Amino acid sequence: MPIIVWLPQYKWREDFIPDLLAGITTAFIHVPQGLAFAMLAQVTPIFGLYTACFSTLVYCFFGTAQVGSFGPVAVASMLIGEAVAVNSGTDGYMNNEIASALTLNIGAIYVIAFLLRLGVLASVFIKPFTSGFVTGCAVHIVVKVLRPMLGLHMKPVYGFLNLFYNYHNVATALGHILAVNTGIFRPFLKRYTRFILPIEVVVMAISIALSHWLDFAGMGIAVVGTVPTGLPAVILPSLGASSFLWGPAVVVAAINYSTTTSMTLMFNRKLDPNQELLALGVSNLLCCNLSCISIGNSMMRTVIAVSVGTRTLISSIVSCIILFFVILFMGPVFSPLPDCVLGAILMIGVVMLIIGQLKDVPKFFKTSIEDTFIWGATLGAVLLANIDYGLIVGIVLSLRKILGERDVSIQQQKKKDEEGDVAATNDEKEERLPLNHAPSSNKELV
Repeated sequence: MPIIVWLPQYKWREDFIPDLLAGITTAFIHVPQGLAFAMLAQVTPIFGLYTACFSTLVYCFFGTAQVGSFGPVAVASMLIGEAVAVNSGTDGYMNNEIASALTLNIGAIYVIAFLLRLGVLASVFIKPFTSGFVTGCAVHIVVKVLRPMLGLHMKPVYGFLNLFYNYHNVATALGHILAVNTGIFRPFLKRYTRFILPIEVVVMAISIALSHWLDFAGMGIAVVGTVPTGLPAVILPSLGASSFLWGPAVVVAAINYSTTTSMTLMFNRKLDPNQELLALGVSNLLCCNLSCISIGNSMMRTVIAVSVGTRTLISSIVSCIILFFVILFMGPVFSPLPDCVLGAILMIGVVMLIIGQLKDVPKFFKTSIEDTFIWGATLGAVLLANIDYGLIVGIVLSLRKILGERDVSIQQQKKKDEEGDVAATNDEKEERLPLNHAPSSNKELV
């Protein structure tokens, strides 16, 4: 268990205050995002808070990524939501039951992959592939889910490249929120304090207050509704539902592991891919009994945590402690929160994710035409075909590049070996030459 190794070496005087501030900040972000990602996954909102607390805490004991923000994430939640929507009602199983059974299967797949030492497959998830894939998934999230959730009454566009047109309409409607947040609000606060109150929390608090005082629910505006308080009941996932969810589980596990590993490697030099499989697997297997969905590493939360000064997983443990008390006592506070506000919060997070991924594109152009092609082909496959096809295209192209570089390396090594052999042969000839001429030289001297 990695925590046994790093916790005794923890530098309390140097690292605790930065980790404390980062933990408080990410806890504030976890609350609105957890509720929003649960809606994206087609389960009751409290699932997101349970996942952010319990699954993340289990990961802190088994994971090797010191810098990160684990919990519910956008891409995995979207894929879980699709699987839940497709299978809801099958054999009488409802959304929450299907999500728990799917999380059980995902955890089992991770543990099996750990036992087979398949962490080496993380090398397939090269940056151009994961960047293009995550960008495409983010666009799918915006277009397929958030437009109706936000209640934006815009005429949908169909046909070739319809995702781009629909995305443009939605992003235009909410772009000013992102601009004010990233361009004015957050930079202003950074000048005066290391603790940054996320704009998502401010929007959520104002929305809850207005909804309560003006009775948004009575006006017909969709709200979160009942949010339970106290610890979750231990409910074992249904093996019956698990039996027909292995296909979606494989897809979610592969995609979630690829995106999580690629994002985690950006902030952690030392990472054990096999141990990460075990950490994700144990988190899912234990917490699927506590109404949790599959976890991953969030790029946006990690970037914010790093900007505040996070050093180790202590920040995640602090966040889990805060969320634990939120779950115990603050459930009714979120009941009047409008669904459209959660959609807006999720929209901002997804747009920031897209912007972060697009920043890598100029680097691909400068370094390699092949990297640029992998990024574009993966993104195109995700947008124009489907997420599954995008995953296949990205893996095939990544393997082609890796094997091609391996062949070039082998050929270069052979060439060096041949040159070395030739040089060694010439050296031997030069050493033997004086010995062959020695007798004749003696005769001449006589």
